[in-house]
Amino acid sequence: LLSSCAIILWLPYLITSPLWTTYSAPNNFSNHSAYQYRYEPIKWDVGSPERDLTPGVSLRYDSIPKFYLQSSLLSTAKGIIEYPVLIGDQLNLYYYYQHFHRLPVVAGFASNNIYAPISPGRDYVYGDWVIDSVMGAIPKSLSDKTSWRTMVDLGNPNLLRARFKGWLLIIHRDTFGEIFNKNLNENPMSIRLAGEMIEFFGNPDYSDEKIAVWKMK
Repeated sequence: LLSSCAIILWLPYLITSPLWTTYSAPNNFSNHSAYQYRYEPIKWDVGSPERDLTPGVSLRYDSIPKFYLQSSLLSTAKGIIEYPVLIGDQLNLYYYYQHFHRLPVVAGFASNNIYAPISPGRDYVYGDWVIDSVMGAIPKSLSDKTSWRTMVDLGNPNLLRARFKGWLLIIHRDTFGEIFNKNLNENPMSIRLAGEMIEFFGNPDYSDEKIAVWKMK
């Protein structure tokens, strides 16, 4: 009887718990602000919730690349690798795209990125820097022995083929231009990596003014 009463008392909290949203598929990055910062339904005509520390950073439905909403490549994909990804999770709005494409997401980085910003002595980082700035600082002797569940080094094409067969690699031309729906600028990090992917995998399976997409085969 006591246990039954306890269940009844806890039932409203279980039903309204934000954990159902936080851990619902396809979310595979449960501490990301796309799922954790607000729990009420998102009004896409207004935009995703703004963070207190980064006012003005919000995703509207009309700024999402059309590929994520209607591409036939998504129907057979096992997941998506995104590049570039920024250190500050409040600036990584790719995870909101999961509400539409419904696939797991892995963050791509290039450990050999010569354009990644680095502070003097590597003493600090900024939220709008790419994660390459951090991952590139890991000694090769350690990185060769390390694997990441939700990240992958895009400088290793054999690993991409072996571990991510059937996944889509998406390289964004200009992250901030895409977020704020403004004119896009050439991002040298993205252009360089796209050139390497063409060398490894051939021409993209899809491309437009915002993104280039390869299917790992």
